[in-house]
Amino acid sequence: CVDLRGGIMADFKTPRDLIDDIAKELNQLGDDISGKLGQEMLDEGAKIIEFNWVKAIKNHDHVDTGDMVNSIGVAKSSKTKNFRDIYPQGKDGKGVRNAEKAFIAHYGKSGQLGSRFVDEAESNSDAECAAAMQNKLDEYLEKKGM
Repeated sequence: CVDLRGGIMADFKTPRDLIDDIAKELNQLGDDISGKLGQEMLDEGAKIIEFNWVKAIKNHDHVDTGDMVNSIGVAKSSKTKNFRDIYPQGKDGKGVRNAEKAFIAHYGKSGQLGSRFVDEAESNSDAECAAAMQNKLDEYLEKKGM
């Protein structure tokens, strides 16, 4: 606003205007989280979980050929959804599904106790995954000046 003497006047916002502004920003944040930002946050978390799967597999000595540990990744079917499925993908050199080998290593079978390595990988990922996703959100909020 400009007053008649050529000076600048301050804009006065009512509480209703402020609430409307906040609502608009929150709606935009919601849209972004449902879209590209949300996908980026999920990808950041997935990297942490993948790392901890590999670490747990190695810690429990479930590496013979390396096929299973090298196949850890995000399932292609979940890359554009609002979640990420992370587990061993594909088959090894003998045609055995890597996910099946991980299942047996985790739960065991007759004559072989399971190591529960997936539980370890998941629990080791919780805090770090949440922090990585929060950092992505914080970067967005800082960029938007929120």
